[in-house]
Amino acid sequence: MSDNNYLKDEFDQRLQSDATLFDFLQAGSLDGIWYWDLEHPENEWMSPRFWELFGYDPATKKHLASEWQEMIHPDDLQVAIDNFNKHCADPAHPYDQIVRYTHRDGSTIWVRCRGIAIRDQNGKPIRMLGAHNDLTQVLRLKQELAQTIESLKIREHATRTILENSPDTIARYDRNCRRIYVNEAFAAMTDGGVAELLGKKPSEAPGGANAEIYEGKIHEVFTTGQNIQFELKWLGKDDKEICSHIRLTAERDSSGNIISVLGVGRDITELNRYRSELKHNELAKNRFLAAAGHDLRQPLSAANLFIDTLKFTDPTPRQSEIIGRLDQVMGTFSELLNALLNISKLDAGIVKPDCKPIDVSGISNWLEQSFEPLACEKQLEFKLRFPMKERLVVHSDIDLIKSALMNLVANAIKYTAKGSVMVSARRRGNDVLFQVWDTGIGIKTEHIRQVFDEFYQIDNPQRDRACGLGLGLSIAKRALTLLGGKIVCRSQFGRGSVFGFYLPLDNSTIGMKQQDDAAVSRKNVPDNSFARGKHFVVVEDDVMVAQAMTNLLEGMGGKVKCFHSAEDALCHPNIEDADYYIADYMLGGALNGIQFLNQLRQKRGKPINAVLMSGDTSPVFIKEAANCDWPLLHKPANISRLLSSLSAQG
Repeated sequence: MSDNNYLKDEFDQRLQSDATLFDFLQAGSLDGIWYWDLEHPENEWMSPRFWELFGYDPATKKHLASEWQEMIHPDDLQVAIDNFNKHCADPAHPYDQIVRYTHRDGSTIWVRCRGIAIRDQNGKPIRMLGAHNDLTQVLRLKQELAQTIESLKIREHATRTILENSPDTIARYDRNCRRIYVNEAFAAMTDGGVAELLGKKPSEAPGGANAEIYEGKIHEVFTTGQNIQFELKWLGKDDKEICSHIRLTAERDSSGNIISVLGVGRDITELNRYRSELKHNELAKNRFLAAAGHDLRQPLSAANLFIDTLKFTDPTPRQSEIIGRLDQVMGTFSELLNALLNISKLDAGIVKPDCKPIDVSGISNWLEQSFEPLACEKQLEFKLRFPMKERLVVHSDIDLIKSALMNLVANAIKYTAKGSVMVSARRRGNDVLFQVWDTGIGIKTEHIRQVFDEFYQIDNPQRDRACGLGLGLSIAKRALTLLGGKIVCRSQFGRGSVFGFYLPLDNSTIGMKQQDDAAVSRKNVPDNSFARGKHFVVVEDDVMVAQAMTNLLEGMGGKVKCFHSAEDALCHPNIEDADYYIADYMLGGALNGIQFLNQLRQKRGKPINAVLMSGDTSPVFIKEAANCDWPLLHKPANISRLLSSLSAQG
């Protein structure tokens, strides 16, 4: 019988007869068991699981006595030896330690080593029985758990710090609506502090007229499980009314049951005050626009009408030249006011894109006719780079496109002293890229984002009107926003700029025919004989405008009755028998122009031909006039547009 078999038999016999050894093995739930003859170290026995613990094949019968020190981590070796020696010298000293071993694959494992010395009758250790238990996974999990706990502690501390230092009022409520937590911000809202609030319902502390509403909302969250947001007014310190935006959130346990409701309140008292002031300022702005627009446009409208009247007086060539100059000056003034009108229309939200297939070549023709003369006046080269071999069709709104391009090109010409302005259109995937290039003064980087703001002008602190109002780019930006696009700008100060935007291609162009806008416009303008023999009623409270309108229509052969209020006109006999009616919106009496036309139509019992005129360009008025049954012309209205609007009605 080999020594190992002898030790195995002895181990089995001792295990059966020695209850202490049996209890030792059972108590440890040990993995690898070993039995070692201390007087003859070469005699040893290890269970298969022992060798598997370290990654060895049990069939190799590896000897532990000669190699166990090499397997222990160097930093733990001396501790293991000292512990072994102490147990051999003193049975009361337990042989129980956790040391690191090197696994066969090179990794480090943590092993619990327990053992007991078997002694002779003199107490001398002659055998050693022990077991090894792999604690690597246990210790790793323990370490991870410790890290998790520490992380949770840090998180909890951070959360509590945030809650306690939050400017928002935070409270937690149980099912009875009683507070089980409040933060410092909430406690500071009352004289009693935290003690006054904990355990109390909103109706108890601080109380107030809307406390029951608050409690009802808490009950609603517990009942429905849905989070709620609302605004509530209540009384704080010194009976000061506070308006809070409150958010109630259901808090659940691991099973999904609602255990509490968290309420977060934000003081929006000042915000509401600012909102109220902003609304008041907006109303004041609208009233100012209405008044200023009306007051500015009235004399301008009268001046334009007088100029148009002069054209029918057989002026001399010199007088015709002066009339032409006046017409040009008034046209410039009208353009500035129309820029304000376009802003108001966009603000009012009544401009809705009417997207249709548009041939890009038609846009090219319009640009050439509209801007080449202006560029030539400044001795600038005006270039158009549009595809000649490929027909491009975009799906968009022609009026909004022209509005954007008109402002971009006009700006480019205005700020270019020499060189050229170029407009290009190129296909880019499923879009067409429009760009306006110039060799002008350029824009500094810090100004690029601001040039799209209303009334923003670079280097024009004196507000020189020759430089415009600073609305062109703002209008272009808004127009393109309605089309779902945006303007991009690149610029090099002192060398020029390029503005660009994309429009989507439209391949459904069957049957589409591009029309000449100028030809259409000429076709719709009636000749001077339109007014001859017609009966006109003019309702206008501005004396100069009324006189100018009367002189012009009578000069064209028409018959005119003029009234300064709607009430006077409605009381006049046979007022409903006129051919055409021209009514100002803002009149001196109780009725406005729309109300006058509505009552007149009712009195007549059938449709009437009329035009509504106004100098009011505020967004409020534009929204109201959008539903008017008659054409609206903003002063100063061109006489051709006025006559066209009337003649189109029959």
